[in-house]
Amino acid sequence: AIFPAIQANIQISDLNFFVGTTHYINVLCFLTFNVSAMVGSFLPRYFTYPKPRFLWIPVTLRLLYIPFFLLCNYQLSDRERILPVLISSDWAYWIVGITMGLTSGYFSSLGMMYAPRTVEPQYAATAGMFGAAALITGIFSGVLLSFVWPWLIQHVGF
Repeated sequence: AIFPAIQANIQISDLNFFVGTTHYINVLCFLTFNVSAMVGSFLPRYFTYPKPRFLWIPVTLRLLYIPFFLLCNYQLSDRERILPVLISSDWAYWIVGITMGLTSGYFSSLGMMYAPRTVEPQYAATAGMFGAAALITGIFSGVLLSFVWPWLIQHVGF
């Protein structure tokens, strides 16, 4: 729901930021998310926390990324923004973007590893398929939900 729909429309706030306006979206959105998600995907090889029973807690807490990124300098090209920009720091946006990518890769890999391990061996393949289907359903739902953000930014204020 956030990547790339919201992140691709977050504009630079500080013109002296180390990336500059030309490559801001390319580096801070696409490169940052994809590299950190790739690194996050490798992390479960070295440690697996939380255990399967509690994985839903940090995954659910990731919903807090939505209001954070909506309150960054998310701009609509053809419409006026009513929701105020409360987070104008490019560094905060970039650091939280890194954590979002890391947790995306880490928790999705962890969930895919846990799914076949938490059932009886004869059901492991089916659990793996259900895990993959749940992951794809979540991605598809996020894509559909991304159409809500422009409306929200345009019509909701504090």
